[in-house]
Amino acid sequence: MELYCENLYNRTNEKLLDISMTAEGKIDLCRKSFTAVQESLYKLKEYVNEHGFKDKSSEIIFFKSVQPKFLGELIYFAEVFRIESSCPLKPPKQKKGCYRKEMEKISAFYERHQELYWYHFSGKTDLDDKLFLRNGEIDFSFPDIYFLDADPEFSCAGSYRVGQFIAFKKVLEYLQISLDTLEGKKSNKTGPVWTGPKVWLIELIYALKAAGVFNKGKVDIKDIANITGPMFQKDLGEYYRAFQEIRLRKKNRTVFLDHLKTALTEYMDAADGM
Repeated sequence: MELYCENLYNRTNEKLLDISMTAEGKIDLCRKSFTAVQESLYKLKEYVNEHGFKDKSSEIIFFKSVQPKFLGELIYFAEVFRIESSCPLKPPKQKKGCYRKEMEKISAFYERHQELYWYHFSGKTDLDDKLFLRNGEIDFSFPDIYFLDADPEFSCAGSYRVGQFIAFKKVLEYLQISLDTLEGKKSNKTGPVWTGPKVWLIELIYALKAAGVFNKGKVDIKDIANITGPMFQKDLGEYYRAFQEIRLRKKNRTVFLDHLKTALTEYMDAADGM
């Protein structure tokens, strides 16, 4: 299951990248991206319904770390679509007010759910069987759910909320960039932008750590991540958690490194005229 979910997520990111390069404006981008992620969620749902989970541990991992990534993307595009559709023709001053109001709403959301937020992102596990198992003891209402049905075999209390945490963080970044643009502030970011899956970059930084190529091996993974993320304009987020997912891969735990080797070999062969 881990490999299927990872491959599906990577294929989804590739679709989103293609859409971002061809979409005609923000509304079109959000609409097409939402549809692409929704299709991937349906595929994920079909896979889960067909194969199930081998034990409670694998079910918890799925609803705590896997499904929320897809939900986060889905909710993000739905929220940006809603925001941009609500004030498409407003003058800059009113648009800035609209963006600030949305940021206040998100801040209020985090305040309401701060205990769950800190539970999840601090790495605690003592409530996992209540939050990340189907029919768990803790239940939330989902009046704003974005996919077509809340199938009890494909949903649980914590997964959707974690998806919101992931999504709203991205929405805040989007709103801040939009505000800066309206106020004439220029980004000081330069250089290449990482457009591959985030998990690939995380796999790379852990490989560099393991190889001991920085400071004769005397450097923490946090130091490498803090430099690498901004360098390639990529928020690495919970890279510790992502590394645990990489370790759990069944067939191949070095997908990106193997891809790099193949790509470089083919590049050199092409340069040699082979």
